[in-house]
Amino acid sequence: MIRRLSPLSCNRNIVLLALVAGLLASPARADSHLGDQAQTFLTGFHERIDAIVSDADAGPDDKRARVAKELAAHLDYGHLAAAALGKSAEGFSKQQFADFAQAYGVFVTDFFIGTIAASEPEPLRILDVKQQGDRVTVRTAGKPRKGFIPGSMRIPRQSPEGRVVTYGLRQRHGAWRVQSVAFGGVDTSVTFRGQFESFLRSGTPDALTAELLKRNRAAAEKNPFAS
Repeated sequence: MIRRLSPLSCNRNIVLLALVAGLLASPARADSHLGDQAQTFLTGFHERIDAIVSDADAGPDDKRARVAKELAAHLDYGHLAAAALGKSAEGFSKQQFADFAQAYGVFVTDFFIGTIAASEPEPLRILDVKQQGDRVTVRTAGKPRKGFIPGSMRIPRQSPEGRVVTYGLRQRHGAWRVQSVAFGGVDTSVTFRGQFESFLRSGTPDALTAELLKRNRAAAEKNPFAS
């Protein structure tokens, strides 16, 4: 089994506090330069990941661990987990949500690693940057390898922009966090939310977390950088 780096090593209470702060706190005062800052951050984030993927001296396991570490540093797992549950989160206790968020962090990291492995490393192309309050949305364009994107999200081959990825970002304590990622206009959290809501119609929060842990164990046996 591949030794994996968990993206959620923080205390569970910190995850919950970060979620509450992000979802319930009043919007921060908007900085007119946030759009430029977000673009600079995202470009550097993209370049660091591309450098890992393009490292000819790194093996598949090393690439996977390094990409996972980079993602863990900048993906807002608490916010992403809450978005993936939507209104279903109301049926979770604090402990159940903490358990789910931890499992979902690993789950969504594996998803993004697969997406990164299926993309050709190339300079990031910024299509547009929009700012609303303290939240910045950045649309980017990339080149999918052989026209493939993991899962059911595929971009038409005739698309003049190629693979369009839209990032929703917010700055916290001087550091940027990615709170949403959409491929071709399809938000990953919305996609997974449909699956989770369907499961929860007949299953429990604990059962959903157990199912995610099962998927995580299966994903740990495969390395998309090895293919």
